[in-house]
Amino acid sequence: MLESIIVISPKGFHDDITRTLRAVQPNLRVHCVDSLIELMLLDKDLPAESRLISFLNNVIVPAFTLKKMKFGAINFHPGTPDYPGYAPYSFALYEGEQRHGVTVHEMVEKVDAGRILALDVFSIEAEYKQAQLVDLCIERSKNFLSKLAPVLVRKELPSFVDVSWGKHKFTRAQFAQYCELPADISHAELHLRIRAFGAGDGKHSLFLWHAGKQYLYQDTDRSNSNAECIELYGNTFSAAQQLLPQCV
Repeated sequence: MLESIIVISPKGFHDDITRTLRAVQPNLRVHCVDSLIELMLLDKDLPAESRLISFLNNVIVPAFTLKKMKFGAINFHPGTPDYPGYAPYSFALYEGEQRHGVTVHEMVEKVDAGRILALDVFSIEAEYKQAQLVDLCIERSKNFLSKLAPVLVRKELPSFVDVSWGKHKFTRAQFAQYCELPADISHAELHLRIRAFGAGDGKHSLFLWHAGKQYLYQDTDRSNSNAECIELYGNTFSAAQQLLPQCV
């Protein structure tokens, strides 16, 4: 059994991940970080006795760091192998997929390209939008971690599955492009963009230009009654207080 695991993930997951791993290996030392800088600042001898687990994390870990991990590095990707790269849930919704998943795979120099250890596939409900599918990915990833914990704390991993990654790798720049709505957008296309990208990604949000001003899509939970608003096909857009980035 491993004595040490390094976890890189958003802080909100740290306690749950630590509890899950220690439930099967009580003496396991779990070192949680949420940024590449924190990862680099860990004791330089830790990688020589650890496995790295990247959990629902957008940080790209450089190849030289991955090579230091004696017991390798594993990533929980919130999408199926057909959707490698950024925000797979959004692009799956946009392309009309009826099934989605969580892919657990070996981390290598290229993003979402390593051998696949395990795959959890589930249905996308017809009414699901981006935020709901993200929440489901988080829930399924936590459950999958619990299921795989007895494997992940072992020094030797089991055989990888014979599944290949999709050829097209989705990017943050593509996400940003889909957030900019064309002036002549159809009702159907707007509905699809709202479903797939309406919750944004923390940096980019759906927006359009009107009379030289940038207007941001507002759902009912985020509407700002003080802002100047316009409507398009019954959807509200409010004037941006500051311009959003249009590209990465």
